[in-house]
Amino acid sequence: MNNLNELSKKEITKFARQLAKTNTVLWNAICMTEELVKSDIFRLYHSDYDNREEFLIKLSEIYKNIKKNDDSFAEMELHGSYFQDFDDITNHLQEHLW
Repeated sequence: MNNLNELSKKEITKFARQLAKTNTVLWNAICMTEELVKSDIFRLYHSDYDNREEFLIKLSEIYKNIKKNDDSFAEMELHGSYFQDFDDITNHLQEHLW
């Protein structure tokens, strides 16, 4: 495939579904992150410097148990180009949705 005009309606539909699903997942992630950052515990974490390390130790023990010892986190800055590319296509697409 070398040309967008060669794509079948089925291929474009599959891509559109994937795009819609990705958009929904990203919106959910944004909303969940906003909710977390606005939580009382998150705010307290940023203001209670004296007890931060003890809190982090307790949090890490509970987190490791929940995540089954998975210590990895999503690192947006390492994958920024994916989000830029997604933003690029959705910005252009949005012009045609209005």
